[in-house]
Amino acid sequence: MVRTLATIQASEYADELKSEQQDLIDWTDEILTGTWVWQKANGTLYNTIDGDDFADTSGTAALAAASYRLARITGNPIHIPAAERAYELVATSVNATGWVQGTVNPNTFNTQTAPDSYSPEGQSFALMLVAAREAYYQNL
Repeated sequence: MVRTLATIQASEYADELKSEQQDLIDWTDEILTGTWVWQKANGTLYNTIDGDDFADTSGTAALAAASYRLARITGNPIHIPAAERAYELVATSVNATGWVQGTVNPNTFNTQTAPDSYSPEGQSFALMLVAAREAYYQNL
């Protein structure tokens, strides 16, 4: 949704689509507000938002990235504290070879990856998080 918002803002139709842009901002904010209330003290979100199945660094990274991107676009840092806690969790979940640990298994979606296996999707979300965080802080 934030990528769609940024695309619209950069398009020739940005002025015509002001209402739709505000909808995307509002909907994204609503999702993030509803999500971050479930964040654990260590920064993680669980695989099922209101569950206690397992900590998921993949989803945590993706939602933190969206938080930084939305804040950069709107100038509203309300979700940044939660995103920072998530960033710290993800950053400390990277093993010695550079792989993010504690990701959801992309083949099952309801189990965590085994300690000796990795999730390319989780890795991508972590990279999206790093890029979004850097872009946010460069914009301050």
